[in-house]
Amino acid sequence: MTALLLTGLIAAQGTEAPRTLERLSNGSLLYVERMDSADRVSVQLWISARGTEERLETNGRRHLLEHFLAKAQDKFCDESGVFMSAETTREAMAFKVEASPQKLSFAVQAVKQLFQPLKITQAEIDREVATIRHEEALTPVARQFSRAAWARIFGGLRPDPMGDPEVMRTTTPEMLESLRKRMFASSNVVITACGSITPSAVLRDLSPFLLALPPAPPSMTPADAAVTAPALSVGAQGVALAVKVDGLEERETMGVLALSFAADQAFTDVQLMYTPSSLPGLVMMVSSERGMVDRVRGMSDRQLQAGIGLAQRWVAGIQQSPSRLASVRGAMLAEGSGLQLQTLERSAKSLTPADMTRAMDEIRQCPVIEGLQ
Repeated sequence: MTALLLTGLIAAQGTEAPRTLERLSNGSLLYVERMDSADRVSVQLWISARGTEERLETNGRRHLLEHFLAKAQDKFCDESGVFMSAETTREAMAFKVEASPQKLSFAVQAVKQLFQPLKITQAEIDREVATIRHEEALTPVARQFSRAAWARIFGGLRPDPMGDPEVMRTTTPEMLESLRKRMFASSNVVITACGSITPSAVLRDLSPFLLALPPAPPSMTPADAAVTAPALSVGAQGVALAVKVDGLEERETMGVLALSFAADQAFTDVQLMYTPSSLPGLVMMVSSERGMVDRVRGMSDRQLQAGIGLAQRWVAGIQQSPSRLASVRGAMLAEGSGLQLQTLERSAKSLTPADMTRAMDEIRQCPVIEGLQ
């Protein structure tokens, strides 16, 4: 096994550390954590968007690729008794396999099979685009607000990961296979495995496989691409507060999250939206009730104080769930972040009333995204 960095394995007294991060010589990353109390295992593949960052003219191809890759594993997962879900974010593509500890080998095999070349036709692309159009028609109200807010605040630099069906419609099988090869290059690949597992066994299985991955071909991201943000409206009744935040490791971000947790607890109509990231993003509070904005901005000191404890429980909950832990680790590693959960713990535990006051100042100044009257 060739690796530039191997941490976590301890030979003393024949014991093994509960967590291991291995950075292979070709740039692939493998994170494994044993959680003795867990009754499930989560094996996840995270593919960084580095080199394939979408612009408006390519927006939707990664989402289309995700659909075909996940569909190709449906039969294997059903027959093996494991469950796979998939998602495309602005920064990565993720495939999450959940199983009982007895099915760990099948979960690992399901992840390996995702690296197989695509064998699809133009007719299959046309049918899948029609399916995605149906998804689009059923987009939840909160997602509609999120899309409008991202377009307003970030412009076309980070378009919605669901993508444009018209771009997908003009995509060919050759384009998708070229995209798959670029995305699945060794330096873009992160695998996280958490749960009732033995780290050394997973390393022995996956490290040789990852080392055999090819390097990245030239970037597919156009240099100096022109960006024109579309004007998006929300075709549903309601309102949203959209707070631009820096990475999750920043204390100010944790304060805004804590305030949002407090609002979510205090008001039954408020829905919180945030994707953990080490990059700038949005914390959003969405409601079908237009009075939500005044109610959130008028929260009492006691309500704000409750947010501190909620933020602490949120961080603690990440470390108690194999799926959530593998997801957060995968997302951070795919983004190139060295963020540790201990950093989040310290940030949440050190929150003060002054931090909550600063977060409220952000809330009072942030954009309001309005839907239908």
